[in-house]
Amino acid sequence: MLSIDGPGQGISNLRKIRVTHDNHGPAGKAFVDYLATPPKIDAGRIGIFGISMGSYWAPLIAAHDRRIRACADATACFLQKNRIFNESSPRFKQVFMYMAGIHDEDRFDRLAAKMTLERYAGRSACPILLCTGEFDPLSPLEDANALFDRLPGPKELWVFENEAHNLTPMKAAGGLDVHPSVADWLLEGLEGRFDKRLDRVLHIRQAGRGPYRDDAVEKTGRDRRTGS
Repeated sequence: MLSIDGPGQGISNLRKIRVTHDNHGPAGKAFVDYLATPPKIDAGRIGIFGISMGSYWAPLIAAHDRRIRACADATACFLQKNRIFNESSPRFKQVFMYMAGIHDEDRFDRLAAKMTLERYAGRSACPILLCTGEFDPLSPLEDANALFDRLPGPKELWVFENEAHNLTPMKAAGGLDVHPSVADWLLEGLEGRFDKRLDRVLHIRQAGRGPYRDDAVEKTGRDRRTGS
């Protein structure tokens, strides 16, 4: 696993590499270049997992680099950023302004208006998983559905009943958080198990047993396995 300080984060920020609306895309190519170098790493099986604002950045990277073979996102921040920056805790906006190196709020608002995946959704070729809480206060379910519709596929959307932003220990996942199921999904993607026409939405009930059980499924399109 490679965990990085992208533009605006940690060491990058200290080096004046500020975050913009899209520079995680080209930065991601540098990360993939690094991963493709060591012989012990299979460069044909590189996946990416983005959480919260990473759910915006990860698809940007996948859209910029076809070497990403599977992409998963959780705790949604997919399209508009009005809720996270203008309707939620002011701390979100304050920290992101610091990450962007912008001290004027009007100028930052113009940057935030560009922070949407709509223009990049059609560029990804790898399987993509979107995970969201049904009542995420930072990213409405309508945004998840709109992004899902724009993805060319293979694609899957998991909607966790009665959950908010943080998909941490949930009744709908047997008391687990979202990470183990996402890891299984990424493995399937990297092993090429998904049909190219995969187009599937799972409504994961709070009284159910997780995304890999039939009691959580509402299907669209073809099933998850190749040729099934």
